[in-house]
Amino acid sequence: MNNRSGAHGRRASLVPSPSPATRPFTAARAGKPSFDVGAKARHPDQGFDIAYYGDPRYCGWGGACRSRRDGKVVGSVAVSGLPQEEDMEVVQLGIAAILVLWPTWRGLSVCSAEL
Repeated sequence: MNNRSGAHGRRASLVPSPSPATRPFTAARAGKPSFDVGAKARHPDQGFDIAYYGDPRYCGWGGACRSRRDGKVVGSVAVSGLPQEEDMEVVQLGIAAILVLWPTWRGLSVCSAEL
């Protein structure tokens, strides 16, 4: 019999976790880091339900930044697995590494900073 217990004997949640694609989708569609979307949603005075966006693909966890080139969104970069603040740091490091390896990508803007 499978009781869906985790390694420590606690019952695992049966609620599906959000798709890994929600962070990059949020960053690309909102035009800002997913961390910023989440911080705004959780604001103690002006916060809102993330469902306000009307699309279940939006999320409020940090870890993704949108990327633009020539003023157009061309994608997003996302990391998951650490606390959201650390995920955001890894995203920035990843972008820096990409630009070292492919310098022709200069002019790419990520996380509201021109790189």
